[in-house]
Amino acid sequence: METPMPALPRNCYKTPHGFLFRITVPEAFRPAIGKREIKQALGKDYREAVTQARILSVQVDRQFSELRAQTIQQNEHQAALDAYLAKPVDKRLIAITEITPELIGGLRSLWLATLEADLAWRREGLEDADYDELQQNITEVKGMIAKALARGQPDAFIPVVRTLLVGRGYQLAITQEEERKLVLDVLPAIQEGYDILEQRQSGRLVDPPKYDTPPLRAAWEPVSSPGCNDKRETHLNANKTSAVHLFEEVINDFLGVYAKSKKTAMYRKHQPVLTMLLEVVGNKPITELRQSDLNGFFKLLGKIPPRWNDACRKRKLTVLQLAELEHPVTLGPKSFEDTYLASIRSFLKVAKKDWQDKGFPTTLTTDGQQYQGDRKEGEDKQRPFRQAELKRLFEGPEMQSYAADPAQAHCYWLPHIGLYTGARVNEICQLNPQTDILRDEESGIWYFWITDETEGHEDIAKSTKNSVSRRKTPIHSKLLDLGILAYVDSVRKQGKTLLFPLWKPVRKKASGKAEKWFVKLLRDMGLRDETTGARLVGMHAFRFTLEHKGANTKGLPWPIDHITGHAIPTISKVSRDYKGELILPNKQETLEAIQFDLAFIKPMAPER
Repeated sequence: METPMPALPRNCYKTPHGFLFRITVPEAFRPAIGKREIKQALGKDYREAVTQARILSVQVDRQFSELRAQTIQQNEHQAALDAYLAKPVDKRLIAITEITPELIGGLRSLWLATLEADLAWRREGLEDADYDELQQNITEVKGMIAKALARGQPDAFIPVVRTLLVGRGYQLAITQEEERKLVLDVLPAIQEGYDILEQRQSGRLVDPPKYDTPPLRAAWEPVSSPGCNDKRETHLNANKTSAVHLFEEVINDFLGVYAKSKKTAMYRKHQPVLTMLLEVVGNKPITELRQSDLNGFFKLLGKIPPRWNDACRKRKLTVLQLAELEHPVTLGPKSFEDTYLASIRSFLKVAKKDWQDKGFPTTLTTDGQQYQGDRKEGEDKQRPFRQAELKRLFEGPEMQSYAADPAQAHCYWLPHIGLYTGARVNEICQLNPQTDILRDEESGIWYFWITDETEGHEDIAKSTKNSVSRRKTPIHSKLLDLGILAYVDSVRKQGKTLLFPLWKPVRKKASGKAEKWFVKLLRDMGLRDETTGARLVGMHAFRFTLEHKGANTKGLPWPIDHITGHAIPTISKVSRDYKGELILPNKQETLEAIQFDLAFIKPMAPER
């Protein structure tokens, strides 16, 4: 369902080409202004159009006021507006940190005041398409409002209230629950506005109701403007916002470093964690952040499911609401330590360095934070495939079917490559046949180049877990014997930039559908094992299988970690960077020492 959009401000109209500001010049002023109408295109972005329309309204009002000889008042407006526009765009919005009756009343009045533009629009003439679109919007939104008020769930209208505030130069710096309460308080006015729109649709052109509280004063308007009074100012921090920095600003600054440097893996790690932190803590001024905010966040982690983001989206719940429900499986201690605790620790380190002079508390810490869920360490860990399970997988009727059908070659090659590389499923799936499967000129060794630094498919963001994960992995002789290069050559000649193009990317990852396919394959074969601490549930089991085989192969010349891309405990990062990656011949010697006692089925050659 389309997100409801509030009525446009006066003199702002929606056209097939975007939004337009238009105002008729009074006849008495036309000689001085030189035109009968003032028009300006506002672009297609709703939020920017609303802001610009309101600013243009102020400018036009100023121009008319000058012609009425209200010079003193208009100079005051001009100075305030110029000061506002002189600020950088990201610094214009003034923070509202307290919800008061005056703010609620001002927002209600502001919403109802927007109905004046609708009335003017109708009097100029509505096209059939505009009338029908408006009718559909009124019907849908009225139902949404009724449901939101009846159930006390106003989340769908939070963007509406935020847009109203942005259009006047403000943003909220309050907790999520306070924001929801504010929206519930404003919703009756929105409902009243849509009742009026419904009446106008039936031909009764009723005027907007009169309101006790004046509409919310714009951030660029001076306090002494006509219609303003000191009482209305009590709900704003407009006179004491010389250096208000909101929590969201610090988070965006931190994430922006990774976005600009194209460190997509780190961005994807930090972004959901910090998004949740902001939602739980609230977009408050950084001077108001407390250790209790962090404590509450870490406590919450033990109450939410692993894929909480998907659950929130599907159920249309906030993460706080999700945490109140019972879940069969919650976040485990490893995710708590490696993802959430590590991410917040990194964030705090940077935030203290860059923002302490602006008020970020230097006492905030992750020290002493403990996992408070009911999961046990290692219970999610996967185990290696057993020999009988490998035989079932690679010698069974399913693999015979894949081998006999070139159209299912991707189903054949994914498990085979996983077995002989121990690579992560996304590392395999994001391989670009044009750039990442190469022959070393010096040694003649064919290898998979696992990296995020080469060109990838346009719908994915290539990534590796860390710098150690960037590696060249020799192609095992068994894969060469089975015909992997013929498959790669056929995909390359088709101009494909994914090794398995039939598995379409999902959310910028090449492996989404492939991973789900293999999970289902294990279940259908009866191989899935949910034993706590020794599970067999997906492609990651191949990493453990190769590591287990390497650990139990006598005389292995080099650690198998050089193949799988794991950090080697005995080799520090500094030492690895200094010495460089293990050369391909040594890696090949290591990999070729590993053999699986399996009767592999050779696939049919790809069609040419």
